[in-house]
Amino acid sequence: MYSMTGVIQPDLDVDAYSTLAGHYATLAAQADSTVGSTQSAVSAVLAANDGEAAAAFQSTVTGGGSITEHFADLGPAARRTESAYRTTATSAATARFAMDMLVQARTLAYWQGLANGADLHALSLLVNLTRNDLRALEGQSVEEIETAFAALDLPGRFETPRQDTYGRIDPAIEEQWAGMSDEERMEVLQNIADAYADEMGYPRMDITFTPIKNDTGTTWGSYNDGSLFGIGSSLKINSDELHDPHLINTVVHEMQHRGQYQGMRGPTFPWQDERAGMTREEAERWSELNESDVRTKGGDSNWEQYEPRPIEVDARRAGRDFVDDLSHEEFQEFVP
Repeated sequence: MYSMTGVIQPDLDVDAYSTLAGHYATLAAQADSTVGSTQSAVSAVLAANDGEAAAAFQSTVTGGGSITEHFADLGPAARRTESAYRTTATSAATARFAMDMLVQARTLAYWQGLANGADLHALSLLVNLTRNDLRALEGQSVEEIETAFAALDLPGRFETPRQDTYGRIDPAIEEQWAGMSDEERMEVLQNIADAYADEMGYPRMDITFTPIKNDTGTTWGSYNDGSLFGIGSSLKINSDELHDPHLINTVVHEMQHRGQYQGMRGPTFPWQDERAGMTREEAERWSELNESDVRTKGGDSNWEQYEPRPIEVDARRAGRDFVDDLSHEEFQEFVP
């Protein structure tokens, strides 16, 4: 009957919506916990300190526009999103069941009518009636889901400070970097890339230092995985920005992309359990997270889509953590 009416049989992954609802419930709980922990920490600081500096600290951490306020808004928003996904799961399952039951009953009626000599006009009316009823059930479910998501009222974007995105470089490293030549800086960055590749378990690659022009802002670096199997891959660093020690972050960020793509190709041979530090299951998951439908989420502009991509979030974390953990003494290992 589905084929006769031209209505597509529902094939929704209801369990996936329920899983997403669970993820947002976890996010809500974590947001609440973060707010509570932050407020407790601030209270402890204020108990041991007073004066203008303490008041300024409290305002910065918990006042208007603070990260604490953002998490306080994030918790309820996550619960609303959880509710929307649960509504989606329930509505989709209900619609699918009702549509299948309707089709089952009308299909039986159709064939019984045909067997009993019903004229084709009557059977055509039955098909049209079924089509309208199926579309009504489908439309009701769509309306319920759209209404649920229309009421999310999500908090605005929280602008993360530069140092929380790119890491805090040791002042001694900054001072030493300022006294280096561009040739020395390039060698340091290549040494960091090589060491990172060795640690993560994938092949080294030479960095191409070249000016990278961008009409909308500064591009510090880029990684291109090339064709199938990584043939023709390249890592470029903007040579016009060699004065900025945050290129240390950039190199690790781009090398993390290299590891992601190396890993996503999966183990080469059946007896291998992992590649570039990724198990087969992780490689499959990362491949799913890098599909086009995921890469284009987040907004209409390229930048709005770029920032929340899982591979970019992971690469920013890698670059930030490397910079935050890099001491001046450890930095000397990369200096020629």
